[in-house]
Amino acid sequence: MDPQRLRIALFLLLIPLLSSAETVSLVLGRQYNFTANGSQYAVAMMGIAENSATFIVSGVLVNPSVGEIRILDLNGDGTSDVGITLDQIMPNSTVTLEITYNVTGRACRPINEQCSGFNDCCVGKCIAGVCGYLPTFNSSETLNASLAVPDNVTAGSIVKIRISGDGGNPSAGAAVDILTPFGARLTLTTNGSGEGSYLASEVGNYSYVAYGYLLSSNKTTISSKPPPPPAQAQNQTQPLCGDGTCNSGETCGTCSKDCGACVIVQKTPAAQSKTDGYSSLLWIGLMLLAIIIILRVILPIFVRE
Repeated sequence: MDPQRLRIALFLLLIPLLSSAETVSLVLGRQYNFTANGSQYAVAMMGIAENSATFIVSGVLVNPSVGEIRILDLNGDGTSDVGITLDQIMPNSTVTLEITYNVTGRACRPINEQCSGFNDCCVGKCIAGVCGYLPTFNSSETLNASLAVPDNVTAGSIVKIRISGDGGNPSAGAAVDILTPFGARLTLTTNGSGEGSYLASEVGNYSYVAYGYLLSSNKTTISSKPPPPPAQAQNQTQPLCGDGTCNSGETCGTCSKDCGACVIVQKTPAAQSKTDGYSSLLWIGLMLLAIIIILRVILPIFVRE
């Protein structure tokens, strides 16, 4: 085979393996759909704080910091095919996220799966060879702090948390895990105001763990189903037959109680006979007039000729 053609053929075979990327803006609680290797996937942001965010990518939780990439094996065949990089955190709970396709490298391991390095896990840490979460306190010294969270929320709403010290000062940079009703954890690091936000997407109790802090109370947030939409009230402005007022399209035929009985006017036989007499006299007069015109005007013309 010609070497030039061989190089072209090899290049065409390598095109699908070349990595490509796209950058998207994502708002807390929103979802972005993308296609990788012919399959459809979705990424949604579940939590956001000062320098990290938590995403769920087709059922896999990932918690990258700003500038950090998490490589995911979404097709389950051991091939690392999609990379998630947190580019920037912006106001209004918005981030820019870079999705890289056909990326090479070691894929992170989901929670409860085997791992070999401390940072091999998509969320949490590699503890005793298994991806898991750190103990409640990762420091021998703990600081007293208070946690401000809502007691009740509606599923699908955004929840804001705030951690402050004894004097009420915000605790910036505090690592917080939000335990979801189904056992997953959303990891946040509070911003300069000691705050973070997450999406309460499930129904049930959300509890909180703050590493290195002794919370004054074990608060929980109860997420409930949204109430059913209110039934549409019946139109009270519809006309009511029998209210004493003939309005809103009522007639004597539809509501005689309000509009009265319908009056039917009929001609009497005498009136009918009189009208017929007038009609007969009119026709006789017209016929006489026509005869006079014929005798006085038209007939003399023919006689002279």
